[in-house]
Amino acid sequence: MQRLGRLPTSWRKFALCSGHDPELWFLVSQDGGAKAVAICTVCPVRLDCLDWALEHHERGGIWGGISARRREQMRAHARAAVGRPREASLGRSLEARRV
Repeated sequence: MQRLGRLPTSWRKFALCSGHDPELWFLVSQDGGAKAVAICTVCPVRLDCLDWALEHHERGGIWGGISARRREQMRAHARAAVGRPREASLGRSLEARRV
């Protein structure tokens, strides 16, 4: 997956979520956010989105296909493993483990 660079929001214009109801990502419904995650899964800027949420300590919603609860678990795991790493690397680390 190609990364779009480090501009703070340049990735947003390529996000597949634009044009959809934001409530899919922020008011997680009975489906547990499955519709939002399905869109994120095929989004070309999924990792940029996840990195942004991690860098900005976004506490709500689904970002990059990852729930707020799971992002907090990622942060806690990273802190325990290596002692407060730069959080932007967490999204890239997650992707590397899936490849």
